[in-house]
Amino acid sequence: MIRTGGCAIWLGLCVALLQLVVLSPSEASADEPASCVQVGWEQVDANCNWTYAEYLETSSSDSAHKWVLLPLCVDPALGSTCSVQPCVSNGVPGFMYAVSRDGVQVGMTCAPTDVAPGPSREQVLQSFKELQWPSSTAVVQPGGGQTLVNLETIFYTTNAAPTSKTVSIAKTDVQIIATPVSYTWSFGDGTTLSTTTPGAPHPSREVTHVYTSTDDVEASVATTYSGTYKIGNGDWQDLGETHTVPGPVTELEVLEAKPQLVLR
Repeated sequence: MIRTGGCAIWLGLCVALLQLVVLSPSEASADEPASCVQVGWEQVDANCNWTYAEYLETSSSDSAHKWVLLPLCVDPALGSTCSVQPCVSNGVPGFMYAVSRDGVQVGMTCAPTDVAPGPSREQVLQSFKELQWPSSTAVVQPGGGQTLVNLETIFYTTNAAPTSKTVSIAKTDVQIIATPVSYTWSFGDGTTLSTTTPGAPHPSREVTHVYTSTDDVEASVATTYSGTYKIGNGDWQDLGETHTVPGPVTELEVLEAKPQLVLR
């Protein structure tokens, strides 16, 4: 009775406390980033919320700069799988994007689902590993498919230049460049050698091997590529992983030179 009476006496205070409890969730939402489209781009926060209409209007009016939408990904605590993050804006379902201007994130936006989500790094990496990149052929000197025991045999390959391919991932053009970074030579006698050079023809001796016994061997060289990519007109990014492409077999006959008496 005393507590009830107290509340009756302090009815105004009780109502005020009730309002405080009811308003607290909305107060928490006030901490969310507000829209902050502005001209002074160096002051723009990467967490600013843009409406999709603001992005379209701003990017079209500022066409002198590179504007790209990159998907914001959900990165699970366990594993490295990246999936597009869904969202809802004004009741319209969509996907979350980072708004990039000249390679710098200047905000985020929830774009409608009819806007194709841009590819994630994991999607590009998968494509990088599935594409057909040039294989390296092991060239041997001396030529003719033969060499001698205890002779320093020269190996090299002509595959040394980067290769570029443009593919469509998630309805977006992605340019991928594969660059040879190392070579693994298999000489056919059970020995291998890893180098960062493709070797070179005689008189260079960058990559050589000495066979110690006669045999018919199959030599080859595998090429390891690093990958970089860019989405649309965005900046180049490193894939952070490599991909190895095996090379075809080069058949080689290892012979033993025998002295022969020549009469003159």
